[in-house]
Amino acid sequence: MKKSFLLLSAVLVTLLLGLGFSYLGSIWVGKEEGNGKMRVTARITKNVIKTCRAYSDDELRTIPLHMRQKEFCQTEAFPYTLTILLDGKKIHDQTLTPISARGDHPMHFDKEIRLNPGEYGLEANLFPGNKALPTYSFAQKINVQKRRIVFVLLDEGAGKFMMSQ
Repeated sequence: MKKSFLLLSAVLVTLLLGLGFSYLGSIWVGKEEGNGKMRVTARITKNVIKTCRAYSDDELRTIPLHMRQKEFCQTEAFPYTLTILLDGKKIHDQTLTPISARGDHPMHFDKEIRLNPGEYGLEANLFPGNKALPTYSFAQKINVQKRRIVFVLLDEGAGKFMMSQ
C-alpha cells in the first residue's frame, strides 16, 4: 500500500512539474511586446575520434607489467562550426570548441534571437572539423508569433534538428 502511494505520488509530481515547465516555457519573459523569439540549442557529444593500435614488442618491454594494456588509444577532439541563416542572410556564425583538458566533454550552444512576427526561412548547419564526424543541417520555414518562442534544438541521437513552435 505504501509503495503504490509513493509511486502514485511520484508520478503525479512529475506530471505536474512537466505541465508547469511547459506552461512556463511558453510565457513571454522579454520587455518588448511586439516581438517573438527564436532559440537555437545544441549539445554535441560526438566530437571525439578515438584511434587504437596494438603495442609493439619494444614498447611493451618499456612499460611496467602493472601498467600494461592490450592496446594504446588516443582521442582527438574536433571543433564544430555553426552557421544560422534567416531568409538567406547569415545572422550567426560561431566555432564551437571542445572544452576540458582532453576535449571529451560535450560542447554546448544556446542562442536566443529576437524576431518580428512573421514567416522566415531558417537554415542552421553544424559542420565538423573532421570529415569523419557527422554533419547536422536544418532548413525549414518558421512562423514567429508575437510574444512566443520558436525552439530549434539538435537531437544528436536522431542526427537532426527538431523544431517546436
